[in-house]
Amino acid sequence: MADKRITQLPTLAAVDQSADWVPVVDVSDTSASLQGTTKKSLVAQFIGPTGPTGPTGPTGATGPTGAGATGAEGPTGPTGATGSTGVGTTGPTGPTGPTGPTGPTGAQGADVYISDSSFTDLPKETLHWLPIDDLSKINLVPEFLKTRLFNNIANIEHIISRE
Repeated sequence: MADKRITQLPTLAAVDQSADWVPVVDVSDTSASLQGTTKKSLVAQFIGPTGPTGPTGPTGATGPTGAGATGAEGPTGPTGATGSTGVGTTGPTGPTGPTGPTGPTGAQGADVYISDSSFTDLPKETLHWLPIDDLSKINLVPEFLKTRLFNNIANIEHIISRE
């Protein structure tokens, strides 16, 4: 496995969030190198809570009523309790009104707290979402990620950095 790139490995058919591992570089632990220590993390640790759903947009206007003609009245039935009246036809239903606009997107989920059972070396660690436009201002290791993340990444790459 050491001589294979991640792109040469078989594709995982389904991800089990509570059992599958992902490699992570912990930059706060410099015991293996100055850039950090590679550790494992469950997929579930990367999934934060979902933000609230935005409000529903207003209902569209009701379409106009159909303009069908009522049929002519039928002949009067014979006198008595069993008389009947003729029946006309109703016009077609009008078109449906336009759909209202979609409500705004819900708020971004909160940072993810890494629990003590995830085998980290610090009492409390959190994962944070970082705006890509601000990467040049952040102490990001390895350094090349500040520019590499702006490229269109089409495949998984196994990168070995010796900074």
